[in-house]
Amino acid sequence: ILFRKQQQLQFVQSQKEKMRLLTHNMLMCNKGCMDNNFPLQLVVDKVEERESEFIPDQIRALVPKLDWGAAKEAEKAVEKQEFSMVAELPEMPPAKPLDDEEFLKKLHFLLFNVHVLEGKLVCKNCGREFPIKNGIPNMLLNEQESQN
Repeated sequence: ILFRKQQQLQFVQSQKEKMRLLTHNMLMCNKGCMDNNFPLQLVVDKVEERESEFIPDQIRALVPKLDWGAAKEAEKAVEKQEFSMVAELPEMPPAKPLDDEEFLKKLHFLLFNVHVLEGKLVCKNCGREFPIKNGIPNMLLNEQESQN
């Protein structure tokens, strides 16, 4: 029984995901900033590459929902890191992004395979910093901030 519990624990730990760059494309300052609260500036201290299965239809469904400016900012935040693939995204999405499999692979790599382990997200409006520790962005406000 002990061996089985250890196996289950190892499996659960191996399945823990860190903050993917896709997450950055969805987060905004929750301190009450009305303007310029998205995207948060991504400051990366440590990243990790984790391979994930490329599912073209999944990426095709995401393309219309992405904020392209935020995706480019995330790319710039990690551009000095060494990865198995260089995911240089164009300044603007291709005219027919859903038909361009090479583009979809690069986008998948950037959004799903790059995980931020340590760093912070910074609101460009109020300067509030949200730390990223062990791959988890802490978006909670302290008690004083939440009362304002």
